[in-house]
Amino acid sequence: MAGSVDITIDDSIASVLLNNPARRNAMTRSMWKELADAFTYLRDVRDIRAAIISGVEGNFAAGADISEFKEVRQSGQSAIEYDENTEAALAAIESVPFATIASIDGFCIGGGISIASACDIRVSSESAKFRLPPARLAISYPFDSLVRMVRIIGVANCKRMLLTADVLSAQSMGQLGFVEVVIEDVAAAALGMAKRIADNAPLSIHATKDILSAIEGEASNSARVASNRQREVTLSSHDYAEALAAFIEKREPRFRGN
Repeated sequence: MAGSVDITIDDSIASVLLNNPARRNAMTRSMWKELADAFTYLRDVRDIRAAIISGVEGNFAAGADISEFKEVRQSGQSAIEYDENTEAALAAIESVPFATIASIDGFCIGGGISIASACDIRVSSESAKFRLPPARLAISYPFDSLVRMVRIIGVANCKRMLLTADVLSAQSMGQLGFVEVVIEDVAAAALGMAKRIADNAPLSIHATKDILSAIEGEASNSARVASNRQREVTLSSHDYAEALAAFIEKREPRFRGN
C-alpha cells in the first residue's frame, strides 16, 4: 500500500487528507506527487475559500517514508530528484490563492513539518509531537523547507531542532511560534477557523498572501509592486463595493470572489 492523498470539498472548504496509516501517514514518493496534484487541482476550483490538511487515524505525517530511501535517494542525483518532487508539492500548497490550514495531531515529523510550514496557519492538538530528524538519518534538510522554517521560527530555533533532533511538544512549538493554536479538539478548531476565513473577502485573502510572500521572498521594490497591483484589483472589485454597501446597510457582506 503506497498511501494516498484524498480530497473532499464541503461547500467552500476543501479537506486534504494524508492517508498512509500503516506508517503513521509517512509520505511516499507517490503521495508527494498526489499532494502536488491535489493543490494544482484545487487552485483552479473557483469557489474554494480555505483548505485544511490533516492526516488519518490520529497522526499528521511521520515524515517521508524512509523505507523508500534505498530506492529513491540512493545517489546524489536521485536525492535531488526526490527533493524536487517534494518541493513541487510544497510550492503547490503555497501557490493557492485561498487560505491553507495544517490541522496537526499525533506525529508531525520531518516531511510533515515541511508540509505544515508551507501552510498559512498551523493548529495543533495538545498531544502532537514534532521532530526534525535529518541528523539521525545522515541527510541534510531540503533547502526550500529550511527557508520556510527559518522564516517561521528563526535561525537559532532551527539549529536547535536540527542539531539535537529532539522531539518537541505542541506547547514548545507554540512558544517557538510554529503553531498558532494549541487546543484539545484540533479538528473542530481548524474547521472553525476555515469557516471564519471563508466568510471573508477572497480577493483580500489572495492579496494578503501575495503581498506577504513578496515581502518574505524578494526585494522591497518587488513587494511594493505586488502591493500596488493587489490594491488595484481589490479596489475595483465587486466585493469591495459589497463590503462598503454592507457596512452602510449594517448587514453581513455577501462576497463573490470578484
